[in-house]
Order: sequence, then C-alpha cells, then structure tokens
Amino acid sequence: MIRESTKGKKRFFVLKGNQLSYYANHNTENSLPKGTIDCSGAAIKEFPFRDNSFTIKEGGGKEFPLCSASFEEKENWVNTLKAVSQNQPPTSTKKEN
Repeated sequence: MIRESTKGKKRFFVLKGNQLSYYANHNTENSLPKGTIDCSGAAIKEFPFRDNSFTIKEGGGKEFPLCSASFEEKENWVNTLKAVSQNQPPTSTKKEN
C-alpha cells in the first residue's frame, strides 16, 4: 500500500493488533517504523470516485490519506481496518506495493 503524502513516497505497512505501522522499505524486522497509526476506534472512509484511495482518521482527529495498488487490495485493507477499528479480531496484514 502506498501512503500518499506531499512527497508521494511508498511505505510498507504492517498491522499488528490495532496498530498499523509503516516503514520506508519492506525490511520491517530490522528497522524501526517511520510511524504508527492507532486504528482502535478509527474512522475508515472510502472514496467512490477514486478506486484505490481511502483514509484512516484516528480518534484524536489526525487523518491519513492512503492509496493501494489495486481495488482488491484496497477492499482487503478497508475490511480489515474496519474490523480492527470496531475491536473485532484482526487479521494480520502485510502488503507492499
């Protein structure tokens, strides 16, 4: 999944429990995350006219615009993140694009 930013940099995401961490590359075992998004109670919003885009809005109000490589991948992330945000058992998701 790609995190859209002003620099348009790719990020590698790992979901553990309700924490979505993002890294500069796929070597997550030997590096510290660039940041972490708390998904518990977060609002997940899809964009109907942008197939692969969605946002995560943390309980504190910080919003993260995200984009995946495909519609199917976006659907997988959105469904997983919505379950996590509602305190349902999460499925660990690890994707790179």
